[in-house]
Amino acid sequence: MRIDIRTMMRTAAAATLLFVASAGAIAANTPQLAMEEFMVPAQDPGISLYVRNKHPQGEKRFPAEKILLYVHGATYPSEATFDLKLNGLSWMDYMARHGYDVYLVDLRGYGKSTRPPEMD
Repeated sequence: MRIDIRTMMRTAAAATLLFVASAGAIAANTPQLAMEEFMVPAQDPGISLYVRNKHPQGEKRFPAEKILLYVHGATYPSEATFDLKLNGLSWMDYMARHGYDVYLVDLRGYGKSTRPPEMD
């Protein structure tokens, strides 16, 4: 059996074009995300909690079943746990692209939240 290099090159080029075209279509159908970051004052003076919000751009209202709050555990801040991009997508991005209003919060002393003096 003889392999024709021209046929093989045409097949590879066609496959590449098909892949690029389908990736563009997928990207075009992926909603853009809006992100907001803010600090929320805690009850204790001088302590603020870091909050990040992501949701589909242009969406303003969400039913209760489409609002999600991520709270980290005792080791890593929320950003490193829920908004760490692996292969270009984080868990937070994934949920927001599926129509959720997603929040993450860092508890006092973690991530971007204020570290109380007792933790020093």
